[in-house]
Amino acid sequence: MKIKFKRITALFAALAIMITALPLTIIPISAAGTDGESTEYASDGYLIVRSYRQLRLAYNGSEESKIRLGADIDCDPEEYKPNYLTRLCPPIESDKTLDLAGYTLKKTGNSIDSQDHLLSVQYSKLTIEDSVGTGKMYFYAKDVAQNLLLAENRSTIIINGGTFCYTGTNAMYCEMIKLSASDLVINDGYFDAQIGTPIKLDNGFAGGGHGTLNSTALINGGTIVTTSSIALSSIDGCAYYASLVMTGGTITNKSKGRVTDKTGTIISDPYFVRVISDEALQNKYYNITLLGGTMPLSPNDIEVYYPGEKAVLTSKAGTITNSAEKVEYTTLLTAPQAGIDEKKAMAARGADEICRLKTDRNNYVLSNNKRTRFTVNSNSVGRIDLLTQAPNPYNTGDPIKTVDWYVSKNFGSFTGIPEAINDLSYTPPEVTEKCTMLYKAVINYGNVLRINEIIIIDYDFEAVTGIKAVVSGFHGGSKLSDVSVASGEPEKYSLTINNIRDVYGNNIVNDFQLCKGFKYNIFIKVKLNSGYVAAYTTNTVKMRRFEDPANEWQAADHIYIGLNEIAFKSVLVCDEGIRTVGVEISNFLPYRKVNDLQLTSSEPDKYSVTLVTPLLNTWEYNEEVYGDDELIVDNCYVVEFKVTPKSGYALSPGYIFRCRLDTYREGSWLTSEDKELFTVSNDGKVVINSLRVPFEEYDKDIYVQITPPKAGGTPAKSLISHNLPEHMSLISIDWYDDEEWKTPTVFEKGKTYWCYIYINADCYEYNLKKAKFYLNGYQVKQDYSYNSKYKYYYILGYKRFVVVDKLDKPTGFTASSVTSSEISLKWNKNTIAEGYVLEKKDGTKWVPIKSTANTSDTSHKVSGLKAGTAYSFRLKNYIEGLSSEYATLNVNTRPYTTTGMKCGSKTDVSVTLQWDKNTSASGYELQKYDGSKWVAIKTFTSNENTSFNVTGLKASTIFKFRLVAYKNYGSAKEYSAFTYLNANTRPYATTGMKCSSKTDVSVTLQWDKNTSASGYELQKYDGSKWVAIKTFTSNENTSFDVTGLKASTIFKFRLVAYKNYGSAKEYSAFTYLDVNTRPYTTTGMKCGSKTDVSVNLQWDKNTSASGYELQKYDGSKWETIKTFTSNENTSFNVTGLKASATFKFRLVAYKNFGSAKEYSAFTYLDVNTRPYTTTGMKCGSKTDVSVNLQWDKNTGASGYELQKYDGSKWETIKTFTSNENTSFNVTGLKASATFKFRLRAYKNFGSAKEYSAFTYLDVNTIPYTTTGMKCSSKTNVSVNLQWNKNTSANGYVLDKYDGSKWVTIKTFTSNANTSFNVKGLKASTTFKFRLRAYKNFGSAKEYSAFTYLNVNTRPYTTTGMKCSSKTNVSVNLQWNKNTSANGYVLDKYDGSKWVTIKTFTSNANTSFNVKGLKASTTFKFRLRAYKNFGSAKEYSAFTYLNVNTRPYTTTGMKCSSKTNVSVNLRWNKNTSANGYVLDKYDGSKWVTIKTFTSNANTSFNVKGLKASTTFKFRLRAYKNFGSAKEYSAFTYLNVNTRPYTTTGFKMKSAKKNTITLKWNKNISASGYCIEKWDGSKWVQIKRYTSNANVTYTATGLKANTAYKFRIRAYKTIGKVNEYSAYSAVVTARTKK
Repeated sequence: MKIKFKRITALFAALAIMITALPLTIIPISAAGTDGESTEYASDGYLIVRSYRQLRLAYNGSEESKIRLGADIDCDPEEYKPNYLTRLCPPIESDKTLDLAGYTLKKTGNSIDSQDHLLSVQYSKLTIEDSVGTGKMYFYAKDVAQNLLLAENRSTIIINGGTFCYTGTNAMYCEMIKLSASDLVINDGYFDAQIGTPIKLDNGFAGGGHGTLNSTALINGGTIVTTSSIALSSIDGCAYYASLVMTGGTITNKSKGRVTDKTGTIISDPYFVRVISDEALQNKYYNITLLGGTMPLSPNDIEVYYPGEKAVLTSKAGTITNSAEKVEYTTLLTAPQAGIDEKKAMAARGADEICRLKTDRNNYVLSNNKRTRFTVNSNSVGRIDLLTQAPNPYNTGDPIKTVDWYVSKNFGSFTGIPEAINDLSYTPPEVTEKCTMLYKAVINYGNVLRINEIIIIDYDFEAVTGIKAVVSGFHGGSKLSDVSVASGEPEKYSLTINNIRDVYGNNIVNDFQLCKGFKYNIFIKVKLNSGYVAAYTTNTVKMRRFEDPANEWQAADHIYIGLNEIAFKSVLVCDEGIRTVGVEISNFLPYRKVNDLQLTSSEPDKYSVTLVTPLLNTWEYNEEVYGDDELIVDNCYVVEFKVTPKSGYALSPGYIFRCRLDTYREGSWLTSEDKELFTVSNDGKVVINSLRVPFEEYDKDIYVQITPPKAGGTPAKSLISHNLPEHMSLISIDWYDDEEWKTPTVFEKGKTYWCYIYINADCYEYNLKKAKFYLNGYQVKQDYSYNSKYKYYYILGYKRFVVVDKLDKPTGFTASSVTSSEISLKWNKNTIAEGYVLEKKDGTKWVPIKSTANTSDTSHKVSGLKAGTAYSFRLKNYIEGLSSEYATLNVNTRPYTTTGMKCGSKTDVSVTLQWDKNTSASGYELQKYDGSKWVAIKTFTSNENTSFNVTGLKASTIFKFRLVAYKNYGSAKEYSAFTYLNANTRPYATTGMKCSSKTDVSVTLQWDKNTSASGYELQKYDGSKWVAIKTFTSNENTSFDVTGLKASTIFKFRLVAYKNYGSAKEYSAFTYLDVNTRPYTTTGMKCGSKTDVSVNLQWDKNTSASGYELQKYDGSKWETIKTFTSNENTSFNVTGLKASATFKFRLVAYKNFGSAKEYSAFTYLDVNTRPYTTTGMKCGSKTDVSVNLQWDKNTGASGYELQKYDGSKWETIKTFTSNENTSFNVTGLKASATFKFRLRAYKNFGSAKEYSAFTYLDVNTIPYTTTGMKCSSKTNVSVNLQWNKNTSANGYVLDKYDGSKWVTIKTFTSNANTSFNVKGLKASTTFKFRLRAYKNFGSAKEYSAFTYLNVNTRPYTTTGMKCSSKTNVSVNLQWNKNTSANGYVLDKYDGSKWVTIKTFTSNANTSFNVKGLKASTTFKFRLRAYKNFGSAKEYSAFTYLNVNTRPYTTTGMKCSSKTNVSVNLRWNKNTSANGYVLDKYDGSKWVTIKTFTSNANTSFNVKGLKASTTFKFRLRAYKNFGSAKEYSAFTYLNVNTRPYTTTGFKMKSAKKNTITLKWNKNISASGYCIEKWDGSKWVQIKRYTSNANVTYTATGLKANTAYKFRIRAYKTIGKVNEYSAYSAVVTARTKK
């Protein structure tokens, strides 16, 4: 079945408009990090980008502030060609730092827009760095002119490194870096700008209607290579000048000359700085400030260029401020004075040297670069020769009245200038502050001023390295006039607020208030005092605000630093601002007047909102609507508001405006975030561009009646209406065939037709969405639409009609559910019927309760019925004009649900359930849930039964019950809904409650664990009421100590168990218990007295008791030994006890409660009986200063206490901690004295002691042990014993041990005998002696302890000691073996004392060689034997021996000369000797040949020897020791005698050239040596190795010449040759 709607809605029209407005191509750009690519960050927080897409997302987004290239990036990737803008520009207030990191960022493709710059920035800061050093930015300008870098609207570009290239066919028309109302700082980098302009400074519009701002460039470093110039330009209306400041770096111009095009436009020129303006801006000044760097500026290098050459240089020159290139100063800069800092000198010469007339300030300026006015000498003295009359701008002819004196802002200014200059004698005062220049002037006449001198007086500047700005009044609601700034160092500089701008560049002017929570840029003017020069940097400018709690200096984020201005970026107003404005509009309804509109502010304490009239009706060609004009329904109006902040508040720029109509209170707000609908200004002006007047709601039902179709009939075209709103009328009635969808002419039987009714709603007045539309009594579907063709609104209602003669009776009519008050009916759908009519019988008549025109609606719920009642219903189908027969149905409602069901009472095993009487019921059925199903436990046949006791339940258990009422309908029953009740049984009553223990002030109550309980509550009766004293949260708590009670008193307690059911508790029945407290414990129990077999017990009277019972513990049980019937009995003597025993007693007081007794707690007392008296005390042993006391062991004691009487009292001298100690040595006594002792035993009972009676004993000490016993002397056969006199003794007894026993060898009857010589002893033997003194006590003697002495006899004296051999430095000593000794000690006398030189550990050592002695010296030796007695030694008497050492062996013995028959022997003097003995060996023995009696004899000639013979000699020295001699060792010498002198040596013959010599054979020789005199020395000419050669012929001689010859024989003895004496010289002459 098709349904056709002839409607065109406004929604479709609006959608069509939106679709046609969409662009053809949509390029989605996601935010950084959301484009599906992974995000990579460096450790220092930089985002790494490796593609143009990543760069664009990061740079153009607001999320990332630090970006680093990770690869070379081309900003013209293929995917974006050919028609895509690649411009990179971040959002407003989004500062960026770009690190090239050694990579290249380039743009080489085509561009379609002149705005397609490589990087640009607005209202923000861009910092470019190159952390690696090889980074580059490259731009190729091909088709249009663009910039490499562009900064607009108070932005800042900071360049810290990188290489920047700019080329292309259009590069000559481009600027590499362009600034518009922005700032540039170059700290480093290389700028290759050989084509085009490297830097252009434009004054530009800042936006927001706030005029124009200047641009500045600060060059601190880097290199700029260009063929063009840096351009300073402006536009009309700019109130500021462009500034170029250069403190470092290099600018190189490679231009060969000026290049212009045909129009005269400069394409390339040789100027470093070019000032470009227009004719209308002849009052602008441009600052070019050079403080360093390399820029060889000359006057011709600054060009002021006007299009069309309409201005001349002399009339419009830029002011060169602090320029180093004033020609006259060049030499000072290139050759600075000694000690003068060059930058300070540059600043000094760069001071403002200008003057101008105040009345002519805009048109005429003098400066020292005007050669016709100034004379400036190289010696830094300048003069303005003549200032002629300036033109009067007012053309009045009046004389000039005032003059401005201008001195550099760095160096102070003059004051006191007269208002009138007619006083020609006036001279301005000299500047007294430290400064660099002093101006002197003379006023000549009315309007002529002559400046006589400009003198630089010193160069002493102090650098201002930092700025501290103290800002006050910078808070929410403040106006510009409220904000002030103070200098942190007023002695150096002063500060003033220049202006404040919001972050969008808007100036804060007039009464505009600062917004809380918003940020502003604060611009501050800096004026340096005289003598100071600016040296501050962006890192040394700081700010603090008095409003800040910390009030600390903060480094500023600087967007601008100039010589006379600083700016702090994004300074936050510390308190909250107005971020959102909300307003609700009332009476914005049709036919309301404009004056009826009411506005309600969302936050009236912060702001007010007013309506600005007139309104504009945008549907009536922007017709203005005033106060009495009515609003037209559905028309749209432009509505303007004015938002006015209250005092102390301000609008935050970019605030959001929200608006809604009160008729749509539940709807959404309109918000200014919809930029198309709203226009919002920061000054509070808000405009809603289109606000529609809503329809008035019409909520009445509209009824329409038409003639229903019949078979064979024709479609009706008229209607009858009811409640149709005014101005509404019928438009048409249309009929359609359901199958063919055409208008029928005649209705056919069995067919379905649709009727459409159109009603005119073009009154612009009503919203009919809440109205219901009925057609022929049936609610029909409706629509509210607009006819765009005929421009009217209409209501559309439509209904289906079926043409039939008869309808079938409804089927399936039944009750689907029944309650006490509702019956849900249902039936089967009749596809032919148009609807149904449901009726209910009310007594005797049927009443319709439901009529529906929807055949799909086949059910109905009948509500508001009476419970327990029989109802009749009937149902029929109908179609227009035709109804079916009724289907009937009888349905009984259930009884209503029984109310008031509750648990009336309960125990641990039963609950009594109660409920309200159910008047609609015949009876009830009570059911209980058994855990798996509901079981009926009782059926009540009358509704009068309203309670029931359920028994046999389990304690502390939740039982589920439900009660259902029933109504008898004949034999059938109708049941109500169930009433449910959960009933908790109580815990069972706690059992076993008793008093488990008690005291006089407490009772311990116990009870059995109540497993049915969660805890307990214990109560005590206070005499008038029960008071809870303890609540136990666990049933594990089955006891409690009740404290703070009164003794001997009856107390009442009760215990109730409870079970937790959620936050509720069920309590058991009470368990009661009466408890008597005991009497209080008897105090003061003690032992009054005791013996070893009895104790007397005592205690304090117990006033709470009737009497006492005294018990004693027998080791296994307590036995009552006495019962006292009165509390007056407070002592008792217990006898028959055992000594040294602990007896346990306890006393219990009792209180009679009738026939019962309450006993107090026991008072316990352990009582110890004393030990018995110790026996057997005696003196076991004694000494002179001690006695050893002994006694029998006291088995009943723990120890003893021993006391000694000191003559006046007993003192304890020892306490024994064990009864095993049955003796004690008392020391420190006086010898030979009587002492009194007593002993008592004690028994430890814990920390206490029980003492026995004393046992007494008198003891005499023996004499003290004799001291000083020693052997005063001894021999090998006797010892002499000595000892000290013992004054405590009468005599002594001396004993000697004979090997088996001690034998008394002497008794001395007087203590004066103190020595005795014991004789007849054996050598080297140990003898034992002992001595004891005795004291006579009457007939008895007390002997002292023995004094023992072991005495060793000495060994016998060693014999046979002698010197067996000796040398000059040693002696060998010998002696006989001493069999009584173990060894010997050999001593040598060193001249002052005896020194042991050797100890022998065996008596077998009977010789020793003493070395290291001095020759010819008598040495004393002694020897004694020793015997080892353990570790001691006994020495024999010494054996002495004097031994003389020999002289030392004589040295240097030699043969000093010899002949064939003698040798002369020599030796060194032997100082240790008295003489020598010289021996010669005769072949068989040594024969003394000479004895010398003096050691001075050190030579001897031995004669009568045989030639060529070896002779043996020895020499020894001797030393006389008395009559004896000591000889040294021999010194031996073998000496060979020479051969005898050869005889018969003479010339045998001579010839002209030869001489023959001859001689006799020398039998003592082995050969000969013949020598010839050569005039200066003898030269051997022949050597014969045999003595048989007796002739020699000398040849080669000169004729007739005399020659001298000699000969000597030699004897070879071993390897040595012994030579004889020379023969006589033979002179022989050769023949002629």
